[in-house]
Amino acid sequence: MKLLLTKSRRLFNLLKGLFILVVLLGFYNPSALTQTEELPKIGYAKKDGVNIRTDSTIYSQTLGSLKKGQQVKIIKENLDWYKIEIPKDTVKGYVYGDYVEKSGNTYYTTGDNLNIRSNPELTGNIIGRLKKDTNLSVFGETDKFLIIDPYPNAFAWVHKKLISTLSVATEPTKNYNQSQNMTTQDSTVSNTQENQTTDIDSSPEKTIKGKFKKHLWADSCGIKYYLLENNKKISLKINNLSPKDLKLFLNKEVSIQGEEFKTSTCPYLRVIKIEESK
Repeated sequence: MKLLLTKSRRLFNLLKGLFILVVLLGFYNPSALTQTEELPKIGYAKKDGVNIRTDSTIYSQTLGSLKKGQQVKIIKENLDWYKIEIPKDTVKGYVYGDYVEKSGNTYYTTGDNLNIRSNPELTGNIIGRLKKDTNLSVFGETDKFLIIDPYPNAFAWVHKKLISTLSVATEPTKNYNQSQNMTTQDSTVSNTQENQTTDIDSSPEKTIKGKFKKHLWADSCGIKYYLLENNKKISLKINNLSPKDLKLFLNKEVSIQGEEFKTSTCPYLRVIKIEESK
């Protein structure tokens, strides 16, 4: 009996060790070790009407838009999105008038960490903050708020596929705000960089059906969810639903509307809409 208990303990310890090893391997992401992302970096809008949003989701508030070739400074990345410094003369910001004073033709803040909001109301999204004694470019006022140009103290999000990028070290000497029409040199730089990013190719929106599944741990590309379609796994990137919402669809037959991104290493479908199949 004693010998049997000893063997049982050894087996238990062995299984526990194997489980810990599997957990560690599940969190191992070789691509993360080789990732050398340099931020900040410079980006250019690939077309007119690139939406500037308050958050990294298509359902967040639109603040304004970029024109084709307009330059932005990228300071952060989140999946399919870039966080940018909002360019000059692009969007309107709003600050509470009680914390702003005017001296001659100059407006300046009297409070520290004054919120810049996306709307003239206290519930508006915060897109930046101002230090005390910051000079403001004021364009008008509402009942309690002043309308300002928030540059360079406000930040927002744009979708990666609509921005071509280059290193800050090779930033052109002229930017969009200095010239509404880009020089030949600037255009060449932008087009060259766009060609360098062709390893990521997006397709028109499509609808697919299958069983909605979740990996026990995120895979090497950081993907947690996938669709099983005719025994084929399709990786899914989902930014607009919480894990709690997604739990309702797990292991069920669903219909997914999304945009397919074909990359050299980690192809995926960016989910726009998901619903249970009828």
